[in-house]
Amino acid sequence: MSAEDLSAFGDAEFDLMTVCFGHMFIPVGCLAASRQPSLMEASHIGDLDKALKEAHRVLKPNGHMISVVWKRIGHFDIASEVLAAVDPAAEIDFNPASLSEEGLMESKLSSAGFDTMKRTEGGFPFAQPDLKSGFIGFTLPVKTTLDGIAAERPEAQDVAYKTFLSIIERDGYKLADDSVVTGADVNRYIAFVAKKTA
Repeated sequence: MSAEDLSAFGDAEFDLMTVCFGHMFIPVGCLAASRQPSLMEASHIGDLDKALKEAHRVLKPNGHMISVVWKRIGHFDIASEVLAAVDPAAEIDFNPASLSEEGLMESKLSSAGFDTMKRTEGGFPFAQPDLKSGFIGFTLPVKTTLDGIAAERPEAQDVAYKTFLSIIERDGYKLADDSVVTGADVNRYIAFVAKKTA
């Protein structure tokens, strides 16, 4: 089901809606038309304004929506650096922190009919149990691009993995047991609580 089309639900059906890290990946003209979307991009909502209006429609009067977006995400920084080491010309053409700009999400929520609201910031660590899982998890935002490059240049996968190891050593993310953890200081989110007035 698309967040842009909640027609399976009637008007004013819900008291509460939560969207945890869903709105933030919505492209704003950010996908190059000449390529296939990545795994992360494939799940994006195409039109944030429409999605927010649909959320507003299905909420009861005085219902609330909680939307959580990234302000900064540590493994996105790692993925960007790994991709640059493999192919300096390659670009990540989406930004998971795109809605963290001061006032932007509030403005979009207001345009959809919501009253904001409360804005709360926080953070939490990301952990992977071992180096291999860490590499897979922390480079997920660029997986499709890395796979495409490695298909043409098989050594690119080795360069990517070695770069990943170098980053986690340098930044102190690799623990003695070979688990990989980025802390709450680099994984920051913003939670918005919006209310539908009567």
